[in-house]
Amino acid sequence: MNSLVDELWDASPPKLARKTVQTYVYQLRKELAAQGAGQRVIESRPQGYMIRLSPGELDYWDFQTAVDQGWEALRQGDSRAALDLLRGALALWRGPALADIGLGPLLSAQVAHLEGVRLRLQEEIIDVALRLGEYRGLIAELERLITANPLHEGFHAQLMMALAGRGDRSGALDVFQRLRARIADELGLDPSERLVDLQRELIQGTLEVAPAAELPAEPAEPAGKKAPRMTLAQLPPDCADFVGRRQELSAITGAFQRARGTAPAVMVVAGQTGAGKTTLAVRAGHLMRSDFPDGQLFASLSGPVEPFDVLGSFLRATGVPPDQIPEQLPERVNLYRSWTAERRVLVVLDDAAYVQRLTPLVPAGPDCAVLITSRVGLPGLAGASVVTVGPLPAEDGVQLLDRVAGGTRAASEPEAAHRLVALCDNLPLAVRAAGEKLAARPPWPVQKLVTRMLDSDRRLQELVTGQLNPSEWFENACLRLSPSYRWALLRLCSIGPVAFPLDQAAEVLGTDPGSAECPVAELVDAHLLRVVGTTDGGAALFRFPDLIRIHVLSRDDAQASAPTPPESVSQWTLERTRTATL
Repeated sequence: MNSLVDELWDASPPKLARKTVQTYVYQLRKELAAQGAGQRVIESRPQGYMIRLSPGELDYWDFQTAVDQGWEALRQGDSRAALDLLRGALALWRGPALADIGLGPLLSAQVAHLEGVRLRLQEEIIDVALRLGEYRGLIAELERLITANPLHEGFHAQLMMALAGRGDRSGALDVFQRLRARIADELGLDPSERLVDLQRELIQGTLEVAPAAELPAEPAEPAGKKAPRMTLAQLPPDCADFVGRRQELSAITGAFQRARGTAPAVMVVAGQTGAGKTTLAVRAGHLMRSDFPDGQLFASLSGPVEPFDVLGSFLRATGVPPDQIPEQLPERVNLYRSWTAERRVLVVLDDAAYVQRLTPLVPAGPDCAVLITSRVGLPGLAGASVVTVGPLPAEDGVQLLDRVAGGTRAASEPEAAHRLVALCDNLPLAVRAAGEKLAARPPWPVQKLVTRMLDSDRRLQELVTGQLNPSEWFENACLRLSPSYRWALLRLCSIGPVAFPLDQAAEVLGTDPGSAECPVAELVDAHLLRVVGTTDGGAALFRFPDLIRIHVLSRDDAQASAPTPPESVSQWTLERTRTATL
């Protein structure tokens, strides 16, 4: 009983918590009886309850049975049967465990265990497939797993093996180099000894891999019947609880339709961190899939991702054999443009920062399109249209909160729901984080989360969930600024939660209004600072979103280690020019 109370209410149970649990169990028994399960499924015990289940009544048991059968087949030396059984077990999963219920501390720990079991099984299945030489289908699967688990060394090692088995030794070495850079950047560590040994064997040519399995012959086509083309479909899944953005969607789809047939259409979705740019781009991509029957390509450009690597991934996805993918960037660009020249392909590039890295990824076909998300407007990108994504309207924000939190919690507390959305700066990802926090705590009224978030010192921490962390989003945005602009950002945030004109910005920065225009414009372009109106004299008024301002003032360098100001106004101008053209 105590475990049930802790799971439902954590450290704040109501006075009649045990009585409430008894009522819940009574109602659950009635529901199970109505469905023919009988009253004795849930039995009372001195310290709580026990559920009695028969074989076949728990899907996890079916999963474990199939896994055990797979291991037994492997012990008997039948790798093919083992692989089929293990893949069948994995196919029983329809998504994350217990994804549709709120989780307390006990269930959260169990979910973490189950997700670990699934991840380990995926890795073991791939090991068996590698021993059978099934390289072709593994490469795309491993790239998806690495996208979801970017620091998982096991998946990286397996991708290196799969690429080596396909004859793409340079691609395998590229995987190692990218992982080493990421581990050093994010963790300050070196790759494990296993990966280092694998790299050495690749370089020395001593790595032993199984012969590539022969693909089954395709059945002959009936006379006069044309074989269907394989369609690339790399778009991430659409978001089931997508809300609003009708004008932005109309602008994107309309611009692509008007541009068709003349040149590749290029659209940039720009906006503040957390505004839902990627979600919008993915929704637009799915709406336009029928307009691009030759496929949709997707790549994330966040972090140290180079066009050379993205093109290699695209070319492999289009069916180019690894040994025919060029080793030089210009040749990769030419092959990519040749493949797209007569096709209708949508390319979605997420979280772009530099125009120079985008140009090689634009396809050549006049019926192709490129949809780019960015925290900046990407000036200098030829032929690009820009759709700016701002905060959600209040009603859309409340609707999103209600969908994520579940039930009718926002509708039952409309004033608190509107206040909570405002405390999230009306940013979709922040609202989603608040909804997930409420979903994980069913007893909480909306007003309780509002009260906790009114404390600005803990507001960002209240929005941290298992998958979302606003401080990380804002920190990434800050780190993309040069040191001089980070200094200006810190100084201007000290003005506080009020609107200010350029004259006041200049005073805080210790310069004249003409010189202050450069850092202010840079912060506006980076969607860290908003234009919120004008003074009586017509001058622009600026204001920082509260979440960004709170994060900036809480950064480690907000005190003694703050970045130094620029030595001169020309340094600001130089850094802005260099940032725009990288």
